[in-house]
Amino acid sequence: MDRVVKRSGLLDLLQWALTGGSSNTVNTDIRNILSSPSAPAIPQETLDLYAAYSGAAYNVSTSWSCGTECQHPGTEGTVIMYHWDTPVITSTGYIAVNNNKKTI
Repeated sequence: MDRVVKRSGLLDLLQWALTGGSSNTVNTDIRNILSSPSAPAIPQETLDLYAAYSGAAYNVSTSWSCGTECQHPGTEGTVIMYHWDTPVITSTGYIAVNNNKKTI
């Protein structure tokens, strides 16, 4: 069975990260909406894939070879189209395509 993370769990995690662990600052209206039974679940595999692509921004250069993040099975076939690393404004990133997944 696939592991899933409900949006209310993500909200809790984001809220914890943004407030330094304080749980009293979340807007209860948003919490009620996101924790409703009809809130869609996000498969763990999808979260893992997005984490791999996000983590790659710190390690990738002009080719898709950056260690653990680039070895995630869902990223196979990814091609870097553009990469930047601007130390003056501390900006690093890339634009890539994956024709196997039809994603940018």
